[in-house]
Amino acid sequence: MKELFELAPVEKSEPQFTVTEHFVFEAAHFIPGASKPELSRLHGHTHEVWVTIRGAMQRPFGWVVESSIFRSLVEDEVMALDHCCLNDVMNPTTGEAVCLYLWERLRGKLGGRLHEIRLGKAHGVSVSYKGERE
Repeated sequence: MKELFELAPVEKSEPQFTVTEHFVFEAAHFIPGASKPELSRLHGHTHEVWVTIRGAMQRPFGWVVESSIFRSLVEDEVMALDHCCLNDVMNPTTGEAVCLYLWERLRGKLGGRLHEIRLGKAHGVSVSYKGERE
């Protein structure tokens, strides 16, 4: 499946589209030394993740990528975090860190097409990462 992304390079001269897949996972974490005591204790969140790719419409089908292929390339990485303690997987465990964690795992699968990862929590806060580094 990965080959479909390699066979169709990103063509800047063609109209560019973004395609986003949405996932939901549940995970617990704690933030040692946080200023609010409830953040220092183990607690959980419902996380929503939006993974966006960018690319030109592929002929003859008229899509950037077949949605089932896109979803299958991303789903394993996102759902590996479902019902886990994020502290066992990464440090720190903030939304920003989850975005970066997923970016590092997905950029190899999605190549230059990976455009953005956004993570939201049930209380309305969201963060996003587009691969920028200073």
